[in-house]
Amino acid sequence: MLRKSLNPLLLLAAAAITGSAQQGFEIPRNMKPYFLAMLVRPETPLPPPSKDDMEKITRGHLAYIRARNEAGQYVIAGPATDNSKLAGIVVLAVASADDAAKILKGDPMIQSGVLTYELHPIMLPDLSTIHLEFPK
Repeated sequence: MLRKSLNPLLLLAAAAITGSAQQGFEIPRNMKPYFLAMLVRPETPLPPPSKDDMEKITRGHLAYIRARNEAGQYVIAGPATDNSKLAGIVVLAVASADDAAKILKGDPMIQSGVLTYELHPIMLPDLSTIHLEFPK
């Protein structure tokens, strides 16, 4: 099932990258490459941090998201709300997977081992008009 649904996505990405819209593909012109980070809870959980440590990690995580957004690296970031393995997502606008991984590894939630991440290259419409609004 996944294999069948993946092929059209690969065609879409290849057509967008190679500009083959003139060859019969109706690809939106505003597609751009991004990286999708899925922030996930580890398969083997570590001992949970103390309440005070978790508060410090969470505050650091939120400040890190804001700083990365203000630097233009995080376009979208938000939590999953179903308390599953997936804790949240981040869409990064950076040049390479190595750049994305380096940035993600700076997040206090990742550094502490509370979360880990899965990283995937994706194509999305231009997200440059999306802005996260933080309190002043």
